Amino acid sequence: MARFAVLASVALLAIAGLIAGPAAQADSTDYRLISAAGSGDLRTVIVLLDKKNTDVNAALPDGLTALIAAARGGHVVVMRALIDAHANLDAVSADGGTALLQGLENGRPDVARMLLEAHANASIANRKGLTPLFSAARQGFVDVVQRLVDAHVDINARGADGATPLIIAAQGGRFAVVRSLLAAGANVTAVNGSGASAVLLASDAGHAAIVRLLMDAGADARVHDARGASALGMAAAKGHVATVRELLNGKGAIDAAGADGSSAVLAAAAGEHPELLQLLIAAKADVNSRRSDGTTPLMLAAAGGHADFVQALLAAQADANRRDRLGVTALMLAARQGCADCVRELLVLKVDTGARAVNGATALSAAIAEEHAEVVAMLRTVGAPDAAKLAPALRRNSASIPLPPINRGSRESAGTFGNGTITLGPGGKMVQRAQLVSGEYIVAADSGDFLVLTPGMAFDDVLRQAEANKMVVGRDGFEGYRIGNTVLYFADGKLADIGN
Repeated sequence: MARFAVLASVALLAIAGLIAGPAAQADSTDYRLISAAGSGDLRTVIVLLDKKNTDVNAALPDGLTALIAAARGGHVVVMRALIDAHANLDAVSADGGTALLQGLENGRPDVARMLLEAHANASIANRKGLTPLFSAARQGFVDVVQRLVDAHVDINARGADGATPLIIAAQGGRFAVVRSLLAAGANVTAVNGSGASAVLLASDAGHAAIVRLLMDAGADARVHDARGASALGMAAAKGHVATVRELLNGKGAIDAAGADGSSAVLAAAAGEHPELLQLLIAAKADVNSRRSDGTTPLMLAAAGGHADFVQALLAAQADANRRDRLGVTALMLAARQGCADCVRELLVLKVDTGARAVNGATALSAAIAEEHAEVVAMLRTVGAPDAAKLAPALRRNSASIPLPPINRGSRESAGTFGNGTITLGPGGKMVQRAQLVSGEYIVAADSGDFLVLTPGMAFDDVLRQAEANKMVVGRDGFEGYRIGNTVLYFADGKLADIGN
C-alpha cells in the first residue's frame, strides 16, 4: 500500500510535467529517485545518486522525499544509501510526518532504529500531535521506546485527544512499554480529554498486570473519568475478574458510582461471573446500591435468571422488597423471567408477594402473562394476588377528542393524515402501530379504528377514548400500557411517549 501511494504520487507529477513542458521536466531525475526509493529499487537509486544534478532532498508537492518514501516501504538498504548521500533526516511531508514517524506507523521498528542511530529528530509531531513515541508505545516497540527516552523526548507529550504515551500503552496492554515509561518518570496520574487515566483505561481493557504495575507506581485506583465511571466499575462491567481482584487489593473505590448510579456490584449482578460478584460481596460492597432508576443488584440478578446470584445477594442482606421507580421488585422480575429457583429463594424470605408496579402489575400477573406455569403455581400456593383491574375513568368532564376522517389508501398503500403517513396493510387495513403526526400520536388497530392522543393527556382520558373506540388497553410488563402493538408510557399520570 505504501509503495502504491508513492508510485501514484510520482505518476501524477510525471503527467503534470508532460503537460507543463520542458521546464517542468527538468527535475524528472529527482522524481525518478523518489519513485525508485519508494519501490526499493536500490540499483536505480545508486545510479541516480551518482548523477551530479540529482537532488537527494527533492520533494513532491505533498512533501514526499526519497527518504520518506523508502521509510514508508521499510526499504532500509535504500535508506542507508540515501542517508550516506546526506538526505535530510527531518524532512516533513504534508501530513506532518517525518521518515521516522512514517516508518513506525507502517510497523517498521528497524527503520526507526536506523534513523535514530543517524540522529534524526525524534520530537517532530504530525498534524495530530503524535510523535514517534506515541507510535512506538501503541505498537509495543519497547526497544524503540527506550531509544526515544534516551534521546530525551517529552515522555508526557499529549496527542489531540489529550492522551499521553503511557495512557496509549496501558490501554493497549503493552506491559513492557508501560514499565519502561514509568521507569523514565512518566506521569501516572495524567488523564486524556475524557478524564480517563492510564489505570482506568487498563482496567476497562482487563490488563490486570498493567493495573498492578500502575498502582505500584502510585496510580490512584479510586479515580473516575468525566462521566463518573470508576476503574472498578469498568472492570466489573466487562467481567474482568483478575483486574477487579487487583483493584480491590489496591483499595479501589468499592462503591464508586457512574453518572447513572451504576456501581461495580450492580455491573457484576448483571453479568455472567459469579466469582466476580462473590469478590465484591466479600469486599463489603453495598449490595443495596441503586442506579438512578432505582434498580438494585438483586433486581438485576433476578431479571437475568441467576438464582446463584440471588442467593448470594440475599445471604449478604440484600433488601428483597426494594422497588425501583416504577414500583417493580426483584420478585416481579424473577416471575417475568420464569426463574423458579429465583422465586423460590425470594419466597423463603417471605417477600411481599402482593407488591404492585405503578401500572398495577404483580409478580403473579407477570408470570401469567409470560406463561410460566411453575412460577404461577408457586405464587398461587402462597396466595399472591393477580393484578388489579384497570380502574375505569375517574374524570368524565373532558370533551371527546374529535376523530378526523382518514384517507384510506389502496391495497398495501399508505393513507394520509395531516402531514404524516399511516401505513396500511393488505386490503387497506391499518397495521397496529402508532406514530407522531403534526404533534399528535396516532394509535391504529387492525380493525381500522384509531385514536388521536396528545402528549400530556391524562391516563383516564386515554382509557376513555380507547373504550369509546372499542380498543382494549392492557399492561406492557411493568413499564407501560399497550393498545394493540403500541406501548404507551406515562409519567406522573400523563402520556409521555409511545413506542411500537
